[in-house]
Amino acid sequence: MSKVDQVDNKVLGKTILMAGIAIAVLLVIWEVVHLKLLPGTDSWAKGVKTAVSLLVFWLVITSSLRAMNKMRKEMDWFKLIGGGVGIATLGIVLFLVTLQFLNWLEVGWAEKPNYGLIGFYAGGAFIVSLLSLINLRVESKMIGNVLEFLVIALVVYLFFKFS
Repeated sequence: MSKVDQVDNKVLGKTILMAGIAIAVLLVIWEVVHLKLLPGTDSWAKGVKTAVSLLVFWLVITSSLRAMNKMRKEMDWFKLIGGGVGIATLGIVLFLVTLQFLNWLEVGWAEKPNYGLIGFYAGGAFIVSLLSLINLRVESKMIGNVLEFLVIALVVYLFFKFS
């Protein structure tokens, strides 16, 4: 392994760890705040909860990828995408483990964790990472917009095809 790869992996590992912890902490905080703001369990409250959770993921992942790209301009694109997926996966796993621990302690507001969310958020992180990478690495604004449109169109098509 070359010196450049070692530095890339060090930046990648530290960023995944810090951003994953940040996501978990923000989601735990949102879990508490959500119950105070929207105490009901209707579909609207669940939709708001999911929307804010996805916003947290999007903000943390895109800012982390921008930071990694600034620190290591020559980092391979697949490492950046892997970093985004790693951040989301670690973040959601830490969040779910925290919920599991709080359930064992019988904390009233802690829901039972749904471990099926790991794949959903990892897939979402792949899409967010891909879109961020297009914004970061594609020089031409027009080509970048076309690529973003194609990625979003493909995701929408696959969503409706499989749902």
